[in-house]
Amino acid sequence: MAVVHSFPRFLVPPPVPAAMPEPRDRSLLYGTLGGIAAATLYAGWAVVSRMGTLQNVDTFDLTALRYFVAAIVLLPVFVGLKFDAKGIAGVTWPRVAALTAVAGLPYGLAVYSGYQFAPAGHGAVLIPGTIVVFSTILGIAFLGEKLAGWRIVGLAAIVAGILALGGASFADGVPGQWRGHVLFVAAGAAWAAYTVAARAWKVPPVATTAVVTVISAAAYLPFYLAGAGARLLELPAATLLLQAGYQGVAVGVVAVILYTRVVGWLGAARTSAFTALVPAIATLMAVALLDEPLHAAGIAGLALVSLGMVASVAGGLGGARR
Repeated sequence: MAVVHSFPRFLVPPPVPAAMPEPRDRSLLYGTLGGIAAATLYAGWAVVSRMGTLQNVDTFDLTALRYFVAAIVLLPVFVGLKFDAKGIAGVTWPRVAALTAVAGLPYGLAVYSGYQFAPAGHGAVLIPGTIVVFSTILGIAFLGEKLAGWRIVGLAAIVAGILALGGASFADGVPGQWRGHVLFVAAGAAWAAYTVAARAWKVPPVATTAVVTVISAAAYLPFYLAGAGARLLELPAATLLLQAGYQGVAVGVVAVILYTRVVGWLGAARTSAFTALVPAIATLMAVALLDEPLHAAGIAGLALVSLGMVASVAGGLGGARR
């Protein structure tokens, strides 16, 4: 076993005695509540990130808060991992580099840059939707997965929804919104690559999260200090606390670990169903909290992507049963 068992106690699932397995209905309850909570946290990420850009917290500041705060929280996990000439925690150095390249700074910079140009509702629809599309494509190419039935219907609906959102950007009449859409698609593709690679290489999720986060923070720190200095300290205290707490702790640590626990309760296929909740929750939050407009094209895009995600998950569950 490559991982040294020195994780902080709150990160480790409590052991279940072999003679007293956890009741199935309790696992279902915990998994359902955890899945809804994780989906809500991820949905709120879109709204809080967009809120930050409207409060003059730029892309580089948001990226700093995302990785620096999360790295501090996850540092005890990181230092407890086994390092050797081959890699970290059983993950080889080339794989560590590849995972960090797609799930680290490039992903964060693409997401936060996108919110400089486009509304929270658009990001919350496009990023999860493109993750499903690219995960399916990469899964077929590299994992030998099959595409049939409801998954085809789901992918077609998601693509139609993405095109509908492209129409919504013109309906809003906001110049440059398309740039945000391109960045959101790029972010979704990057996270899909991470998802498929992590599945193919069977990497330990909490350890990998710590490795990617700490390495990203260490790589970003000198560049950020050289370019921005102590600019974060100039932000209003309420803004700084909200962004640091949400970017670095709520999404950077809590949501990731919670999602991992839900996989243990429900399994990966059923857990992925909760991602279908993210676009709808985030869009409603954006309308309520940010007063974002919702045109007919945007509603159509939201509906198509959400239904497409549900259909894709249903297809995956059917494949899992067979």
